[in-house]
Parts: sequence; structure tokens; C-alpha cells
Amino acid sequence: MRRRVPSARLERQDGMTLVELMVAMSIMAIAVAAIFGVLTSVQRGVEKQTDIVERQARAVRVTQSLDREVRSAVAMTTSNSGQTLSMLTRTNLDLRNPAKNGKLICSQFKIDGVSPNGVLKKRFWVEPAAGVPAKPWTIVATGVKTTSGAFAIDPNIDYGGSVLQVSITLDGAGSAVDQPISQAIKGDNVLPSNVNTCDGVAPHFAWPL
Repeated sequence: MRRRVPSARLERQDGMTLVELMVAMSIMAIAVAAIFGVLTSVQRGVEKQTDIVERQARAVRVTQSLDREVRSAVAMTTSNSGQTLSMLTRTNLDLRNPAKNGKLICSQFKIDGVSPNGVLKKRFWVEPAAGVPAKPWTIVATGVKTTSGAFAIDPNIDYGGSVLQVSITLDGAGSAVDQPISQAIKGDNVLPSNVNTCDGVAPHFAWPL
């Protein structure tokens, strides 16, 4: 019986050599690192954009809250190095028909806390309010960095009334930059001769704070 003699040339078997495997793993590692870098960059971009939107939203809340009160105010005063704003406002203000005017309301804005964790707060009460406690403080904005001169009042000599100069800086939070608020809000009915009768009438609280 004849025996089969194996060929001297061995047939190539399927598979990868160690060198090929190492090269493939290196390429895969580079690809994974690149993808991870892109994902990290995208995530940072999203977080930064979220911080910017939140920062701008806080600034809008501040300006809208102040604007609403100043435009219905008849008297304004500042204290506490410009960190407290006191206003005497009137609901349903109607200069053409004073009989339709609503109640006099005392509004107070105050910045509390230490930068960059300051808090802008607001409260109000009916004037005169003997025996009636003021409403609790409500938070308008957090992350206030301004330590003095947040509020200043200038008489509008040319057109009458007064102008509230607002200079507040909000902490950027996260990766966003700080958000400065610099706005002039005109109080058409705030005359220098008008007396802020809110001074000294807030029950259970020393005024101005």
C-alpha cells in the first residue's frame, strides 16, 4: 500500500498573526480615542450652551421684575451702599383719573450674601401696613457677585421722573462667563419731591434693610 508523502510547502491557514492583531488593536484604540474626544467636546459644548441659556434667563428675570415695579412706582430710595432698593408703587396707576388708582404697595429689593453666592430677593406689603406683616422674601436671582452700587437713582431732568440705574453681575456658573446686567429703567412718575412713605412702616422688620 502506497503511503502519501506530505508536501514540503505547507498550506496557509486562516487567522491573524500576533503582529497583525497588535496593529488592528492599535488602530481600534486610536479610533476609540478620537470618538471619545469628539463626544467629550460635544458634551462640553452642550453644557456651556446650557449654562449660557440659564445665565441669560436669570438676567431676564431680574430686569423684568425690576422693570415691572419701577414703571408703576411713585417714589424710590436706595440704601445699604446701593444694595437695597425701596419703592412706593401704586396698582392700576392712572394719572389722568386718580380716582381709579389702586392701593399703595411697598416693594423692596435687596441683595444678600457674599459674592459669588449673593441672592437678589424681593418682598412687598400694603402701605400703610400697621399690624400687617410683610410678605416673605422671594428669590429673584441667585449667584449675584455685585457687592455695592447695584441700584442708583438719577432724576430725569430733561423729561421728568427718575431713572433707576441697575448694575448687577451674575456668576456664570459652570463653564459660562459672568453675565453683567447694566440697564436704565425709567420711572415716569417718580419725582424727587415724592416722599417714599414706605420708610419706617414695614412691620416686624427694621427699615430700610
